[in-house]
Amino acid sequence: YRNGINYPNVYGQRYDTLGNKIGGNFRINEVLNTSQLPRIALNKDGSFIVAFLGGTTSSPKPYMQRYNRFGNTIGGNQRVDDDSTNGRKGHTDIASDGKGYFVIAWDDYRFNPTIAVIYYQVYDTSGNKVGINQRADVNWGPDKGATKTAMQTDGKFIINWIDDRTTYGLVYCQRFNKNGIKIGTNFPVALNTYYGCGSIYSILLYNLRMYSTWNDPRNGNWDIFCNVRSFTNPDSVLVIVPNKTTTLKEFKLYPIYPNPFNPIAKIKFEIPNEVKSQKLEVRLVIYDVLGREAAVLVHDILSSGSYKVQWNAVNYSSGLYFIKLTTESGYSAVQKIILMK
Repeated sequence: YRNGINYPNVYGQRYDTLGNKIGGNFRINEVLNTSQLPRIALNKDGSFIVAFLGGTTSSPKPYMQRYNRFGNTIGGNQRVDDDSTNGRKGHTDIASDGKGYFVIAWDDYRFNPTIAVIYYQVYDTSGNKVGINQRADVNWGPDKGATKTAMQTDGKFIINWIDDRTTYGLVYCQRFNKNGIKIGTNFPVALNTYYGCGSIYSILLYNLRMYSTWNDPRNGNWDIFCNVRSFTNPDSVLVIVPNKTTTLKEFKLYPIYPNPFNPIAKIKFEIPNEVKSQKLEVRLVIYDVLGREAAVLVHDILSSGSYKVQWNAVNYSSGLYFIKLTTESGYSAVQKIILMK
């Protein structure tokens, strides 16, 4: 609101690696109007992109501005959405692969002035749009919002938002491949879906793992919760168990608990200390009675330690399944498990 202007504008400030300012503040929006809610994505070479809402207070639109590593603009402000209506837009977020490929996601009211849907736009390393705006969510209501996105270095990304499709507002997630194509369907981030989430949450995508934090009132107060879910198969949650005193002498797949189960099974396995100096490719896979692969819970390079995995089988049919743990060193173990709904 500087210089007596009665509406907000978006400013930036660059810093060096010691935290010293480089130059002065600089305005990011070119037109003096209501611009707000800036988000930034940084590339490894020091270049960066800023996304923000600009335009009128009643009908803001998402814009983006690219900068080189010296803080000089690359081109001008670009409008992100391709909506021909005057529908307002909401929360905007941006994520980059660190090499200049990026995605911008936002709340979009183009179909209904009171009910938002979630849109996104992918850009190449030259700042050109890849295709057109696409929907991240499904259906036309109820309301959605508080959109966030995260991308890993190979270009795969996720988009999250608060979704009121159930009785409670929950954080939902959608996965995308490096070409911006959806992988699977929307799913709730929290395994406990009986309690709504607040609008404040965080996400991170790294090494094919989705890290999420949120708050919910399951214990009577608004506490902070988190989980780590597999990008390859979000039906699983992988947790590393601290083990400071016990020497792990052998590979081991513990009895699955509970068994029978509905709908979440807890699985624990160990990798011995003898492989501490190296890392092994580990697969934990669910098969149905016909031997078909039903779910890949873990397919990762892991070091020595104890691991816990949760399999959420809410979308699977009742029946007998087999859980198989294999490593590249030749270890293999299989257990039966019954899903009883």
